[in-house]
Amino acid sequence: MGNDNRSASYLSAKSKKWNVFLSALTIFLVALIVRYIGLKFGFPLFTHPDEGYLMNAVRGMSQYRTLDPGTYIYPGYPSLYSKLPLLEGLSLHKFGEIYGKDYWKDPFLFYFVSRLMTAVQGALLSVVAWFIGRKYKKIDFSWPAAVLFTFYPPFVLHSHYVTVDIPLTLFVMVVLLFCLNYLSSNKRFWLVMACVFVSIATLEKYPGILSFGIVLATIGIRAFNNSEQKKVLDGRFLLKTIGECLLIVLVAILVIAPTLVLHFDTAWKQILLEARPTHLGADGLGWGGNLLYYLKDFYANARLIISIIAAVGLAAAILIKDPTALLLLFGGGYWIALSVLHLHHSRWSLPMMTTPLFLAALGTSFLWQKVSHRTACKIAVAVFLLAGFVPFILKGTVTSLMLTWLDTRNIALRFMGEYDITENKTVSEGYTPYYPNSKPNIYDFDIFKPGEKEYLVLSSIMVDRYAAEPERYVTQNAFYARVRSHSVLIKDFRPDPEPTSVIDQLKVIFEYLNRKFRNSKPQYLTGPRLEIYKLQE
Repeated sequence: MGNDNRSASYLSAKSKKWNVFLSALTIFLVALIVRYIGLKFGFPLFTHPDEGYLMNAVRGMSQYRTLDPGTYIYPGYPSLYSKLPLLEGLSLHKFGEIYGKDYWKDPFLFYFVSRLMTAVQGALLSVVAWFIGRKYKKIDFSWPAAVLFTFYPPFVLHSHYVTVDIPLTLFVMVVLLFCLNYLSSNKRFWLVMACVFVSIATLEKYPGILSFGIVLATIGIRAFNNSEQKKVLDGRFLLKTIGECLLIVLVAILVIAPTLVLHFDTAWKQILLEARPTHLGADGLGWGGNLLYYLKDFYANARLIISIIAAVGLAAAILIKDPTALLLLFGGGYWIALSVLHLHHSRWSLPMMTTPLFLAALGTSFLWQKVSHRTACKIAVAVFLLAGFVPFILKGTVTSLMLTWLDTRNIALRFMGEYDITENKTVSEGYTPYYPNSKPNIYDFDIFKPGEKEYLVLSSIMVDRYAAEPERYVTQNAFYARVRSHSVLIKDFRPDPEPTSVIDQLKVIFEYLNRKFRNSKPQYLTGPRLEIYKLQE
């Protein structure tokens, strides 16, 4: 009988592990499929201005056989070190030469593979979120968390780019998961690994150091021991453990990226340059304004019902009386810290958005748990949740599908080729087919004395940014006014509006499926509005 019980227990444990693996794999594959769609966006142009930073840095490391990227703005070490051997191996296999020398033989291949790496990391976000949700036994919110992290539109969008924001968010999430593992098991291994990933997050992007706050909160929770029904703070444990964790973080940074430490003066100068108080399209709104900007950004993507559920989740986090729920609020601290900066960018918000998403997942499970034994209430809550989750899932899916649309810059490039509007005849600004490389500032160009230049190309991404602040950018706006009043508009390319209603989003999905079955071209256009002008003598 004893042997039978042990066998049954063994089989049950094995079956449980197998179920966990299959669940995690399913979540990963679904999230990856959502992110795989549209990975070739922009080709044969490189339309994202920030992707070249990592791609060129890896190319330089390959070409000069060094582990020093030579630039430390991000600094992106984990991304660089992971891409270098992969792209080197790919290049050697396909072309027989190192990546640094054979990049131009097929740059689109290298970009696609690098984007795929980011997509994989974006898919892992959903898996890690699922595991984090499983750590809360009072209210398991693993599956709502997996869905929300899979389809949150900014997570989906930035998983298509060769940038550092998705990897940073993933590393911060891993810190959170390891801290929860430490609290549930009391094994120091997990705390050490959390500290190592704090270092990795920091080396991906400097604000990653804020994830050390998760470690500090974890140590604080552990320092409060239950003794005679009273909370007693173990101060000696607190100070000793904090000191050890700081040491682990510093040593890990030194081991992983010694070149950053050796070139600290250069790195510091680049950090100060990047931290300038103004940036086109992202000038600071003040602390309160930046706070509101990020709050509006979440609401714009999550919409009303998911936002309400997140508020319910905040209340649930208090009601469950689990101190580890404090760790879910990391994004709130990140939100406050980054809002202090002069600038704001939507992509900076990815780590801070983990908090409202986790709260929304917690709120979903909390609501469902409270009505589990009441049929009428269960139906009402189910309708409410569906009304929030269905548009959310549709918006996340359409975010990828829009990247499969034709880009206005590619259409314009084709048009200019047909009408002999060549690059040497053209003046262009950023976010246009002829991106200016080492050319004079377009706003210094005299349209009344064009010389060899016959055409001028404008992009709404630049025009709208300057138009938003007319008092600051007088010269640029005056230039655009001169162009429109003294030049001839020969062609403009307008993108289709982003689908916002459920009906329009369903149309986009059906259009994509129809294209796949019929192997036809996209019907929609994305990208900036482009204006092509003929200059007048």
